[in-house]
Amino acid sequence: MKKRNDSQARSNLIFQQARLCHQSGEVSRAVTLYGQVLSEQPRHTDSLYHLGEIAFRAGNMAQSAALLTRLLQIDPQYAPAYDILWQVHQSGGDTTGAIRVLERRLELRPRDAYCHFNIGVLQQNAGNLPAARRSLEEALRWKSDDARIHSQYGSLLRQMNQPQAALAAYSKAVLFDPRNAMLHSNLGYLLLRQGQTAEAMQHYDRAVALQPDNEQIRNNRTQALLRAGRLQEGFAEQERRLQLKSYLPRLAQYRDLPRWQGEPVEGQTLLVHHEAGLEDTFQFARYLPLVKAMGVRLVVAVPRPLQRVFRNLGYIDQVIADTANDIRLCQADKSVSLLSLPAIFRTSLDSIPSHTPYLFAEPFLTHSWSLRMDWSKLRVGIAWEEDASSLSPLAAVDNLKLYSVSVAEDWADTAALLANLDLLITGDTAVAHLAGAMGRPVWTLLAHEAHPRWLDYKTASPWYPTMRLFRQEVPGDWKPVIRQLAQTLTARRKSSTALAEAALI
Repeated sequence: MKKRNDSQARSNLIFQQARLCHQSGEVSRAVTLYGQVLSEQPRHTDSLYHLGEIAFRAGNMAQSAALLTRLLQIDPQYAPAYDILWQVHQSGGDTTGAIRVLERRLELRPRDAYCHFNIGVLQQNAGNLPAARRSLEEALRWKSDDARIHSQYGSLLRQMNQPQAALAAYSKAVLFDPRNAMLHSNLGYLLLRQGQTAEAMQHYDRAVALQPDNEQIRNNRTQALLRAGRLQEGFAEQERRLQLKSYLPRLAQYRDLPRWQGEPVEGQTLLVHHEAGLEDTFQFARYLPLVKAMGVRLVVAVPRPLQRVFRNLGYIDQVIADTANDIRLCQADKSVSLLSLPAIFRTSLDSIPSHTPYLFAEPFLTHSWSLRMDWSKLRVGIAWEEDASSLSPLAAVDNLKLYSVSVAEDWADTAALLANLDLLITGDTAVAHLAGAMGRPVWTLLAHEAHPRWLDYKTASPWYPTMRLFRQEVPGDWKPVIRQLAQTLTARRKSSTALAEAALI
């Protein structure tokens, strides 16, 4: 008995030394000492816990899981072990295992709001929304004044397409944590989508005031301004990106050229360059005639697949690839991004250069494509990145010939194909923007969380007069959208035997 007591006393002393090392940051030494404790006392739960925690922090999930599982076999009531073990499962993508651990944790403390909360988050991430709702409501039952839980509940309700309920949840979150900038930003978004623009901007302004250096929040506000149609303010705010260190690598090849900000440049060589996605390049190419009218020698830098499309514009003096070598050789005096042109020209809803076409197909390529087309039917192009089977209702439309519009190595070919179509059906793709820029009839299917460029216009776009929008009402559900599209197309076909483009816009 004395020998056992001496051993236990020695183990306790070593454990205390291990804790001191652990707390002072001597983790390696602490691990050694915890191991010594376990060599003498294999069922020493506290040592197992701390070793499991250290392994978790170090990213050794297998070791952490083994230690904590061993601990809970010894003492199923050791609650802190569950708090780490569920995260171990989560980190490995084992959502089911993580939920199972948390449910065992709830057996010890059924009223643990944060345990219900974590289960709800896991269920939401796994797509089990009804179960997530039950868990989060149970969390709120035991902790009704917690902003984080209300915020997560709002996120869930938003995902379930219950905007009014989501709005109420976010409002409560802000009530309980009024200095949380991100909560104000999220609430602003929901208010904006409900058409409460003034209230939305108040919350966005509050968010920026609370965290003026938070670029995510500032970007959220910028996107909100654009979505609300306050384009002049939104585009001006968007120019902040050029001041961010994180953004500079995108524009590294242009750093030796002074940035044009709208001052007189008559007689100079001005380089206008691609910056981000092809969608933006096609959308903002509409400003190039305005730039040329400033009396400049106009050089345009775009990705190589776009060069022929832009060389087809007779007023551009030179089209180059957006490479460091081509940029250096063009000997421009100043440069400007296409994305900066809306701000420079102080674009508002009333002043969008919306005249189309402003991009064109090459006549020879257009004729070449025309020889491959079936001119006895309505020629409809499809550029769809979702499940192709979702477009099956289109097969029921009479006298229709479908053409797949894929991204070609040379976008001049894509433009020529579009020039021969009666209609393009697509998602929010670069092809949609090219068709709109060419003045072609295009029906664009927008996801529930659509890009701010589409504003909240129901069916029309101020950017493209020949475009019609079909909006997703329920996140992820394209079936009603495509059914409406097919019905509209059928009705248009029945209303006229002629294949008039105007009938398809």
